[in-house]
Amino acid sequence: MNRRGQTQVVESILLVMITVALWTVIWIWFYPSYTGMVQGLTRQLNYYELSIGEWIVIEYVNYSGDSLYVYLTNTGEVELYLGSIYVNNTLVWSGSEKVRVDEFKCIPVTDYTLGGG
Repeated sequence: MNRRGQTQVVESILLVMITVALWTVIWIWFYPSYTGMVQGLTRQLNYYELSIGEWIVIEYVNYSGDSLYVYLTNTGEVELYLGSIYVNNTLVWSGSEKVRVDEFKCIPVTDYTLGGG
């Protein structure tokens, strides 16, 4: 009878050890996945929050000869990069121009005719 009680205790200890070992293996697999997912979502939310603060105002447009000058101001809350300028759905300028917050900038567009393109 004494032997039977020891077997139950050993069985219980083994079950607890197996449970803890399995939980540890699952946690070691799950935690990096969870952390990566949380970091990715945080990065996406930060990107969307920053993009909400982008505002640009076209102050003035001057057409002189065969050049078009576009004057603009970044009135948003974040620094931005201007990638392209379209006139009547036609691409007239593309590049990468950094515009800081509250900065007034002139973008020259060469070889542009008033009739388009």
